[in-house]
Amino acid sequence: MPAEDREAYLAGLTDIDPGLTVNEDRAISRATNICLDIEQGKAAATIISNTAERLSGGNATIDEAQAAEAVELARAHICR
Repeated sequence: MPAEDREAYLAGLTDIDPGLTVNEDRAISRATNICLDIEQGKAAATIISNTAERLSGGNATIDEAQAAEAVELARAHICR
């Protein structure tokens, strides 16, 4: 993945909640899981729900609206 895509994704996540990027490698790993959900053709509601669950806990807790933003960030910068 190009460095600029990684940085754009992480910057977007930081805008959602700075706690999401405390561990950048974990944030990228979770983004690849979002991409897997998309590639597997899961329903949008399931992808958003899974994303909220994956990204919440530890340093941040996000709601489904924020999870939807994270999915769009992953789609734009990570899922290629």
